[in-house]
Order: sequence, then C-alpha cells, then structure tokens
Amino acid sequence: AKTADEMQTADSKIKLVTDSTEQYLAVRERVRQIADQNYSDISATTQLYQRSALALSNLGKSQNDVLKFTNAVSLAMRTGGSAANEQRAALLQLSQAMGAGKLMGDEFRSISENAPTLLKLISKEMGVTVGELKKLGSEGKITSEIMYNALTKNIELLETQAAKMPVTMTQAFNVAKNKYKEYVGDMMNSTGGVSGAIASSIIGIAKNFDTIVKGMTIAGGLAFVAFASKIGIATKSMALFNLVANANP
Repeated sequence: AKTADEMQTADSKIKLVTDSTEQYLAVRERVRQIADQNYSDISATTQLYQRSALALSNLGKSQNDVLKFTNAVSLAMRTGGSAANEQRAALLQLSQAMGAGKLMGDEFRSISENAPTLLKLISKEMGVTVGELKKLGSEGKITSEIMYNALTKNIELLETQAAKMPVTMTQAFNVAKNKYKEYVGDMMNSTGGVSGAIASSIIGIAKNFDTIVKGMTIAGGLAFVAFASKIGIATKSMALFNLVANANP
C-alpha cells in the first residue's frame, strides 16, 4: 500500500507538468529509464524532473530539455560514487533548488557533501573555483539556468565517465527496488487497479464507523452466546469421558 501510494504520488507529479495523456506516458517511461540506467531512486528522479520542469519552463525549455537535464544530473550522481541514500538526498535537495530557482543554503550544503561532481561542473560553467561557489550561492547567483547549462553541456563527458564505472551491489538493488515499485504502481494504480477501490472502501468504513461497530458488537454478542453454549456441551461431554475413562483405566 505504501509503495502504491508512493508511485501514485510520483505519477501525479509528472501529470502536473505534462499536457496530455500521451505526453505523460512518454515522459513517465523516459523518467523510469533514466532512473534505471543511472541506478537512482525512481521517486527522487521523478521529483527532480517535476521541479526542474516547473523551473525550466520559465526559461523556455522543452520537455526534452528537462529530460536531458534530469539524465545529466543522474549521471553526475552516478559518477560521484556516493551511496544510494546520499544520492537520494542530493537529488531531493537539487530538486528543491531547481524549484526555488537558485542553489543556496541547505541545498548547497547537501550537494557539496553528497554530489561534489555537480559543484565541479557548476564552477566550470561560472569560471570560478569550487571554493568560491559557497559565496556565490549565498548571494543567490547559482541560478536554475546556470545549473542547467553546467549539466547539459557536459553530458557526453558524464556518459563517458559513467561507462567506466563498475556496477555496485547497492546500485543493482536500487534497480530491483525500482522495478518492484513500477510493478506495484502499475498493478494497483492503473486503470482497473485495486488501490482506488480499496481507498474508497476504507473511506466508506470511516464514514459509517459507528454503524459498523454497533453491528459488529451485536454480531459478536450473538457469536459469544453460541460459543458459550458449545463450551457447555463440550464441558459435559468431557466430564462423561473422564467418568468412563476412570472406570475403565
């Protein structure tokens, strides 16, 4: 149930930034591919895509541009060699920065700790050292456009570096988790899925809770009376059995 809800939330985020069912399905499939190819968490990747789409649309970027940026970020995370939980934290913080339109504060600190590759590319784009970025970040000068250019201009370099890196057990399990989430999400949430029916049933129970509890209390009372009568019969039968057994050891 938790996985189904997580995937439904992820799908809803994509729907918010796409214009049609066809576009939504195409983008969702591409986001899933990006997550699997770069061994990143699908929910974090989806959130990065959605917030980047909102930020980059103001710069006149297309859906393909946003997908290109999302892939570049995932590649940078992969080449950075961070653990899965660190990558997820960095993706979430970067998505927040993209949503805000600039990289600064807690988001900057998280990226510097968990995704130093990103800072190297940003420093390269801005023509400054990595050490100077903190000051520029505090001044709000690391904008969404700078982050977009820094990543997309170096996507071929990132792909080359990623191809040289071995796949770890953690990364392999990340893909397995993604596939599990996709399966559960498609089964439970798609047209004809069961999560909606289950949710409706739970809401129905909640709205009629008093009536249901009263009915259960009455049914329970009747069941207890029937059970008690059976206990009485069983007790008498056991007493008779003991009497016979004692007489015939």
